[in-house]
Amino acid sequence: MAQEVDTITRRVGSRRRLSVPAAWSAALLAYCIAIYGGLIEGLAAVWLTDLAWTAAALLAAHASWRASQAVTGALRTAWRLLAAACASWLLGQLIWDWNELIRGVSSPFPSISDYFYIGYSVLVVAAIFAMRG
Repeated sequence: MAQEVDTITRRVGSRRRLSVPAAWSAALLAYCIAIYGGLIEGLAAVWLTDLAWTAAALLAAHASWRASQAVTGALRTAWRLLAAACASWLLGQLIWDWNELIRGVSSPFPSISDYFYIGYSVLVVAAIFAMRG
């Protein structure tokens, strides 16, 4: 009985792992059709693109944090640094969204959001070094 439960758990877990890439691929395909197919243009396309970047950063930060919970030691540190990197990108994107979508102005260069985008790179490099243990 215990072996059957373990087998079922593995199957459900593998389906869940496959559903995330499938959902991501479907969303990417829908996005490409909407933007490049000309179904969404102008301000609506800006909103869709900005919100897609924001959602991607949020999901990446969440997934990285969840991955850090499943490991220990240097790998935990590395995954947490990667989660912090994604959170940094998310903060930069939220500032970008605020300027572009709410205030209706183009973000200047350099802007505060650029510091968070740069922070992403620094934290990813730190995560890679932490993975080396």
